[in-house]
Amino acid sequence: MDKQESAPHRMAQDSEKRPLELKDFKLFRQFSDEELSSIKQCVAEVCVKKGQKVFSTGDSGEEMFLVRRGGVRIMLPLQDGNYRHLATETQGGFFGELAFIDSDARSADVEAKWDTDLYVLSRRRFDERSRADARIVVLVFERLAKAIALRLRDTNLQIARAQRDHHPMSLGAG
Repeated sequence: MDKQESAPHRMAQDSEKRPLELKDFKLFRQFSDEELSSIKQCVAEVCVKKGQKVFSTGDSGEEMFLVRRGGVRIMLPLQDGNYRHLATETQGGFFGELAFIDSDARSADVEAKWDTDLYVLSRRRFDERSRADARIVVLVFERLAKAIALRLRDTNLQIARAQRDHHPMSLGAG
């Protein structure tokens, strides 16, 4: 008989897992050792305590973050002072990819849900390294484009579901 675990117990176990290496992330799977080594030169390792902000809406930044261990909450601040929970990224996930792509201000607040280990991938360092091997740029941005497309499709489904459940759309011509 399978033992059912409570969600808090599972979460505690997740925060005790070993931190992932670059090769363990879906974003970098099937990269050669040479490509991984090149990317490794563009990352820093950061530890964030539970409840600590990683960044806030409006902050400048050009880095993308990869969750090695733990997890973060991604929250959108609302005008009334409340927050809208957008996502939770756990081990193997990533966030901050929009600023990595366009170097624009951060579009959400991110804080550690548990003690969390992150890789921070610097766009500036990535661009410097990619001059030696443009293939890395193509591989990384192809994977990012696919991941963003999946997230956008999921968001579209959530919006459609919310409209259907709470605000039926008018299909008639006006």
